[in-house]
Amino acid sequence: MSGTFMLFTWSVAIVSALIATFSLKAPRVLSIILGAILAQGLMFVGGHMLHLYFGPIVDIGGTATPVVTDIVLALVGAFLGAFLAKAFRRGR
Repeated sequence: MSGTFMLFTWSVAIVSALIATFSLKAPRVLSIILGAILAQGLMFVGGHMLHLYFGPIVDIGGTATPVVTDIVLALVGAFLGAFLAKAFRRGR
């Protein structure tokens, strides 16, 4: 993996976590951290292990990646992180 590809995946994960956090009004720090981690995990599992490919495949720094798939899976992971953060906060 190249630095450009890692920059792309982490920026998509963090932006998705911010969108999910502010749209669900979840606890900020925990939601952003969980959202970014789960977004990265779903992008890896969906794109590389399950070979889910839809949308254009772009070569980013020597690594071919389906951009639309990464964005959709990152949003799903970020919203899961936001829901978990809200559940943890309510459980206290």
